Amino acid sequence: MNRIVFLGSGGGRTIMFTQVPHTGGIFIELDGKKMIIDPGPGSICNARRIKLDIDGTELILLSHRHVDHATDVNAYLDGLDTGLIAERTSIEEEHVVSPYHLSKAKFVKLVSEGEEIAVPPLKIRTTKCVHTSPAVGFVIEGTKKIGYTSDTVYYDGMERQFDGVDVFIANVLVPHGKTPNVLKHFGVDDVIKTVNSMNVKPKLIVLSHLSMWMLRNNPSEQAFIVKKMTGVRTIPAKDDMVVDLDNLSEHDGKLSKFL
Repeated sequence: MNRIVFLGSGGGRTIMFTQVPHTGGIFIELDGKKMIIDPGPGSICNARRIKLDIDGTELILLSHRHVDHATDVNAYLDGLDTGLIAERTSIEEEHVVSPYHLSKAKFVKLVSEGEEIAVPPLKIRTTKCVHTSPAVGFVIEGTKKIGYTSDTVYYDGMERQFDGVDVFIANVLVPHGKTPNVLKHFGVDDVIKTVNSMNVKPKLIVLSHLSMWMLRNNPSEQAFIVKKMTGVRTIPAKDDMVVDLDNLSEHDGKLSKFL
């Protein structure tokens, strides 16, 4: 059973406060290993609501300190015997995880960009981010290879970080053809530029962490633009969406196939 479940498909301050859509992060099950990436507000509630079996989750990945990515880390650590891989300053400087909950973790690994961590049978590599706070992305490699940009703007050489991934999950807050007042997040045009610069393109692109700006510009239309410009199948994330990693198909809110 290899799958990605989107416990939230939204991101940013406005979306986080309204929870339309949710900001619960991403659950991944790959080669027998369960993990949660960036569990923001409501992550556990969303998982329980859709009857996702999060018991036995062995790893939490925290890309950076912002609350739409980090609030439920403490809650997961309170209930699970799990390890934590976290961007270094989110713990050392911002203390987004309490000392008590850090003490409950099976292990804690603080990371910066460009590190590789063995979590047998998987390998996890941290990628560079350029954001308003220190952050890292992740490449998770087993029988499938998953790339997650986290929050970042485009930077020279970004394509090399994710070259050859099977699934490219991009946190995208800026619609096609738009220019933000403050440059701090990835946009649809950045996805196109990054993917077209790869030597080996992904098999599937998922646009996630969608902002209100993206929602007002029709995420399905934005995904179609990416597909047209890159030649790669592209879908917008939706709350509760399941991506079957074995055949790279998606199912909207239907976990019965896996239960």
